Amino acid sequence: MNAYIEMQNRQQNEFNAFPAMFAFNEKQFAEGMAKLGLNPEDTDKIFRGIGGMYYRKTDAPELHAMMERFDREKAEAVASDTTGEGFIFQMFLAELENHEYSYTGDPTDAVAAAGYSLNEIFEDEKLAHGLSLAMEKAIWWSRNLLTICLTYCRLPVCSQTARRWERRIPTARTRTLENGGRRSIHSKKSAANGQMGFSSIAGNASAARM
Repeated sequence: MNAYIEMQNRQQNEFNAFPAMFAFNEKQFAEGMAKLGLNPEDTDKIFRGIGGMYYRKTDAPELHAMMERFDREKAEAVASDTTGEGFIFQMFLAELENHEYSYTGDPTDAVAAAGYSLNEIFEDEKLAHGLSLAMEKAIWWSRNLLTICLTYCRLPVCSQTARRWERRIPTARTRTLENGGRRSIHSKKSAANGQMGFSSIAGNASAARM
């Protein structure tokens, strides 16, 4: 199992257990406040986080400590990977796959989701090595899709589709190189289905101190 994904899942489960509520209208706010043991008028007793999140002020120290620990755990895992071929490789591979790198050929969103900018990657030898290995691994499926479809799955692939795939792979790789680390990117915070996404909780511990 990918060690980065295991860490994500464990931290996400721990975060989901934190006493908080998510509200995007008055009805949800009232229901959420009740779950926290508060009345809708008790707005002086809560903090507002990101993505529609609210939590009790008395629980703020626990939240901050948890998120700082998440950041520390990830930093320690990265530091312990002395070659870039262990946790770092798995981290970038997971994010590249999550952000469809094999289709777009652009790693910037994946790198941002991992908590880095391209400038930071190119300034760190083991990060750059891990990302390079992950990019090669992630692109394998695109390189071999036609062979897999024709040889193993026996799926029909028209000549137009084949030419499009053949053109797309080198174009994507060229676009990656052209980025050259010159474009700095920042992690995006998001929420979905009443839960805060992992990139929101582990990317920056100060994000919840709103």
